[in-house]
Amino acid sequence: MERTARLFGPPLAIALLLVLAPTAAGTRGLPLPTGSTHLPILIEGDGNFTTANGVTGGSGTNATPFIMSGWSIQASSGGIGIEIRNTTAPFVIQDIDVGAPTGQNGLIGILLHNVTDAGIDRVHVSSVFVALREEGSSHLIVSNSTFDVGESFNSGVAVVLFGPPNLPSRDLLIVDSTIRAGLDGINTQNVSRLTIERCAFFVPYVDAINLWTDEDVTVRANQFVIETTGVSVVDSTRVRLEDNRIGGGNHTASVGIYVEASSDVVLVRNEIQNMYRAGISFSTDSRFPGQFNPGFHAYHNTFLAGGSQIDFAPTDSIWDDGYPSGGNYWANYGGSDECRGPAQDDCSNRDGIGDTAHVWYSEFTTVADRYPLVRPFPLPTSSPIARIAVTATVGEIDTSFVFNASMSSDLRDPPSLLQFRWDWEGDGSWDTNWSSDPVRPHVFGVSGDHGVRLQVRNTAGLMNATTMDVHVSSPSLSRILGSVWPIFPVVAGVTLLGIGLHRWSRKPPSALPQGKTEEPPPGSAP
Repeated sequence: MERTARLFGPPLAIALLLVLAPTAAGTRGLPLPTGSTHLPILIEGDGNFTTANGVTGGSGTNATPFIMSGWSIQASSGGIGIEIRNTTAPFVIQDIDVGAPTGQNGLIGILLHNVTDAGIDRVHVSSVFVALREEGSSHLIVSNSTFDVGESFNSGVAVVLFGPPNLPSRDLLIVDSTIRAGLDGINTQNVSRLTIERCAFFVPYVDAINLWTDEDVTVRANQFVIETTGVSVVDSTRVRLEDNRIGGGNHTASVGIYVEASSDVVLVRNEIQNMYRAGISFSTDSRFPGQFNPGFHAYHNTFLAGGSQIDFAPTDSIWDDGYPSGGNYWANYGGSDECRGPAQDDCSNRDGIGDTAHVWYSEFTTVADRYPLVRPFPLPTSSPIARIAVTATVGEIDTSFVFNASMSSDLRDPPSLLQFRWDWEGDGSWDTNWSSDPVRPHVFGVSGDHGVRLQVRNTAGLMNATTMDVHVSSPSLSRILGSVWPIFPVVAGVTLLGIGLHRWSRKPPSALPQGKTEEPPPGSAP
């Protein structure tokens, strides 16, 4: 399951390293693929932060946390790429790629158990069943990372945040990251003070975010492309969902937000569109008889075309923010806006609020948005989030690298309205014009490390950039020989045959004095 909560008291050094890592130029993409491979890492206790275990810098203090950087790690089938347990020394995992050998699927990319003051930044995890699993840890910041376990059915869960009964997880932040999974995107249980912010979710099955028995959670400014459920809130309290865009929902059971047996859930400025079953769905629990979910409050949300906007509703729920702030925009609202005022009885002017309430009926009572908006409530104007994927991060001078920016997102604009341009050398000079096509192949032709820069622009003219490093090498001698070997025997054979025929067509030479060479007869072929 999953949760979001406010971040409380992270070490300053890690906060600066991770949260402030994006520069004016944007955030960093995948790690620099230097070809430095490392065996799977297991660290048990602070004493095992050693160079042999992949530590590349730092001293384990708040000012200089241990750094693990620059590695490419393969988790064999059923194995774990990086496992860190029972530590209190601050550390940061950054610029690392975790995967599995071709044809294998690792069990877990990164496992953190009972760790404190940790950071994960610019990390890419793929080809495992669970990309990141956290157990009973505190003060963890995850930023600028990609957790991709594939979108096929049962392919895996991208992120698991789990607080055992005697070891709850708390003070966790996941920001500016990409989540791609066949099952849950983020699954949480028994987590407090969790925040999930400015992330992109691509989850066709089950829940993009599944919050279970969590408290003090904030899910803010995320983009969801889903087929079943965007955010599921079960048996949790004090959950706030704001400024999110949830879309997709072609499955017959698709729901934007699902709430069950939870209290004090607040929805503000979310956009939910094209949900086949319902924009919001509720369920009840014996602890809240006839109430469903006490303390539910929703306002300034936008419910666009799809199936039913709500399939059930809590009896004590509130669906507006009073007058003149207003309620929500409902695509199926049929009222008009001719009047204004708390009672909508001053018809000297309009106010953008429907003159009649938007009413629907639940199993227990009638529920209403007293001040429905007649126009969608705009999400905050903000810059898009630039994201890069690539077919390979290591290649040769004739490799065609295919760069894909389609996972870039914007709160107000769909991907089809975004514009992209590329700087292949990261030198500040743009090598392509603006284009709506997010996919670009490129052959570098020159060996070395290349910082590929992507800039994304939305319809408001706001821009954001990110950089991904790729390593380009010259072809190896074996590859050069391999490319010419199929024709070499033929050429060599013909050449030798020609020499032999040329020799055999002549009279065998007589013995020559030492140091003398035979001269061809006049007029003969050289």
